[in-house]
Amino acid sequence: MKSVLQRTILIYLGCLQLSTTLSAQDDLEINRVKSARLVEIFNNVEFFQRGRTKDYIIRLYKLHNGSGSAGYRSGEVSYNLFVAISEFDEAPDQNLFEIGPFYNPVFKEWKDGEKEGIFTIEYGPADDRSTVALSVDIYQLRILDSDK
Repeated sequence: MKSVLQRTILIYLGCLQLSTTLSAQDDLEINRVKSARLVEIFNNVEFFQRGRTKDYIIRLYKLHNGSGSAGYRSGEVSYNLFVAISEFDEAPDQNLFEIGPFYNPVFKEWKDGEKEGIFTIEYGPADDRSTVALSVDIYQLRILDSDK
């Protein structure tokens, strides 16, 4: 008898918790984002590449800088790259870096460093390509090597 009563109380408490959780989700809030930069980024950013290290997930995104930004009469565009980095954790440290401009960027390779992600980007016109090696950790993005 005691076991049936305990189960009934547990089921009742579980249903009460579920109804409280569901009713808390009725309070949805809608806000217009007023930052012109965020609106531009979310409407134009493209996923570029993803990598992992022992401690981090790293995502690269590219954002075009507008028609003609590459400086050619043909109206071609240059891109800035966003490097998003996050620890693996329930409440991770995260950061975001921006670098550019790059004309016609192409991802070349990932390398795992001791405590950072290392990657290479190739960019420039077809007849004069350049490369840059970059290192990222949770605190900084830095240029390791560039042939420019």
